[in-house]
Amino acid sequence: GAIPKDFKERFGAAYDTEFQRWVDAVRAGTNVDGPGVWDGYAAAAVCAAGVQSLRTGERVVVDLGPRP
Repeated sequence: GAIPKDFKERFGAAYDTEFQRWVDAVRAGTNVDGPGVWDGYAAAAVCAAGVQSLRTGERVVVDLGPRP
């Protein structure tokens, strides 16, 4: 099949759906599902380790510690 030119074409509808679900949950005062603070922390830690690995050429262990 065809390969999309960028992430917007490939994932745009999914981002829109995720964001709309969050807005709907906030408006309704219900529990907001989806990614949270821990997910953002984990993503940032993994990205930092990836950058370090690219710079050093070495494998970098990611230790997030226990999830609160």
